[in-house]
Amino acid sequence: MTQQRNRNIQGINTEFLGLRNVPANYKVLFVQGGGTGQFAAVPLNLMSRTGKADLHGSWSSKAAKEASKYGAVNLVFPKLEKYTTIPEKSTWKLDPEAAYVYYCANETVEGVEFQYVPEVPQGVPLVCDMSSNFFSRPVDVSKFGVIYGGAQKNIGCSGVTVVVVREDLLGCPLPVCPAVLDYGIMAKNKSLYNTPPTFAIHVVGEVLAWVKREGGLEEMQRRSIEKSKMLYGVIDESAGFYNNPVDVAARSRMNVVFRVGEGGKDDLEANFISQAAAQGLLSLKGHRSVGGIRASIYNAITSDDVRRLCEFMRTFLKANKLRFPLHTTSFCGMRSNFAAFTPRFLSLLLHRNMSLGCGCLVRVSAHAQSTRSPGKDLPDDSLTNTLDENTPRAIKRASKRRQMNKDRQREGIDGIPRESENYRMQRSTNRVTAGEASPTLWNP
Repeated sequence: MTQQRNRNIQGINTEFLGLRNVPANYKVLFVQGGGTGQFAAVPLNLMSRTGKADLHGSWSSKAAKEASKYGAVNLVFPKLEKYTTIPEKSTWKLDPEAAYVYYCANETVEGVEFQYVPEVPQGVPLVCDMSSNFFSRPVDVSKFGVIYGGAQKNIGCSGVTVVVVREDLLGCPLPVCPAVLDYGIMAKNKSLYNTPPTFAIHVVGEVLAWVKREGGLEEMQRRSIEKSKMLYGVIDESAGFYNNPVDVAARSRMNVVFRVGEGGKDDLEANFISQAAAQGLLSLKGHRSVGGIRASIYNAITSDDVRRLCEFMRTFLKANKLRFPLHTTSFCGMRSNFAAFTPRFLSLLLHRNMSLGCGCLVRVSAHAQSTRSPGKDLPDDSLTNTLDENTPRAIKRASKRRQMNKDRQREGIDGIPRESENYRMQRSTNRVTAGEASPTLWNP
């Protein structure tokens, strides 16, 4: 039994080495404990070099807490209130005497991903948690001292963790390091020091064979880019109905996070999740620590699956864009934003309120959709003509008069002070007649 298990594991090891182009001076280990186990295993095996470590990121904060039990920990940059970007490299504080630099390549909670390999001081090993983007693109393994990842996202099922470690980092664990977490012992015993998670390792082998048949890591990378672009495209074109808080340069290809409604509305998001589930689109609820929506599009998710989600998002947008109060969107003269408004609202915007100028904010009342009176929309197709012929000129004219409008608003209406009762009466007469859509506009 042991000999058969050993042959199976070594066969999977060879498949792994070939797909990842792993140099000959690295060992591949199949261990247990998941990423959380590696939070302890990394410092237990590497901290003895200098007793200090550099760490950064959301998941890295958990690794830092564990590493602090075994040595001094330096946070490369201070803990952020929200991890929606990767701070500029110029702000990083790297210790040239650190035993290692640790980072997480893809943060699944906030949807932030490194699109590059960080540079570290010469001689300091780079350690990377690739659990959530493992095997989603080619990686130059030689730039790392240790790479690890739980299999359950991209290369198998839960129960096994794959560790790739450079040979010169083996054999110097802290005295308190348990044997089951000792990289040197596991490498010497070819991942068979204790009974391995046999079935989970077998599944990894099947997935690696599938990746190879599908075209390798280059094809996985192409698919991940294609799928994420589809989702981010729907979000960016929604005029604020869907919003992703992550800087564009740091957006994850694996975990697309977004909120629904202005600033994220819990009732709207609950409807989104329930209606999506009714169509077989599952597990879209965001992480409990941040809420919102999270679409995890790992290797097993096909492009067709993502297209289904995109179509649902467009349908949900169309059905809900004006049915909830306080929906706010920017109007900067961009034609794509017109899709967020009803024809009646557009007519009011163009013919009554264009003088407020570019950059205004438009707030639509809750009854804008439900109280539209039959027969009171534009009598003909002049709205289309207005959009095609007059809109750019109107926006340009409004932009030139923007400063004048600000001055007028400070003075009130026709010279009537804003604080007076006459001003409030005059303002009320300028509003849209009751029973119709009643947008309220103001300059920011």
